Amino acid sequence: MLGFFSFCFSSFFIPPFFFSFFAPFPFFLASPPLFFYWVDTFWLLFLFFFLPFLSEHHKRSRKIPAAASSIPTPSSSPAGCQRSIQSMLQQEKEKEKEKGMEATLQTIVQGIQTIQAKIDNVEKRIGETDEKVGNIQQMMQQYEDRILKKLKKKTYKEIRRWENW
Repeated sequence: MLGFFSFCFSSFFIPPFFFSFFAPFPFFLASPPLFFYWVDTFWLLFLFFFLPFLSEHHKRSRKIPAAASSIPTPSSSPAGCQRSIQSMLQQEKEKEKEKGMEATLQTIVQGIQTIQAKIDNVEKRIGETDEKVGNIQQMMQQYEDRILKKLKKKTYKEIRRWENW
């Protein structure tokens, strides 16, 4: 958005509020479009690095503590029943955690398998490339041998020609 303002204003226009809000920035070293680029870059970096942290902090602050259960237990029930409900809730939480861990482990395993398949594909291509390089080297050797034979024949013919002169 600030880039749009830099496009709208002429290159010599610097609004006065910039000097109060961004006082440490040396305006005399950069034209306003470069300054707007700097501000845009600053906000993009801020959003990229700090927004995930802020959302995670917000999630953590909204969590209900373990002591304050969302399921009300009647006060007339015996203590053993309350303990069994709490243990059941704890077991359900553990099962949910295990399911989450299983899902993450499964995605990790799938990622490793895809990486392994890519590595195998690269190794196969390297082998094929090595074979092609070997074939090219053999062809070069054959061409070199042919050229040497032709040169030897020519030099032999030239020597005989000079002898017969």
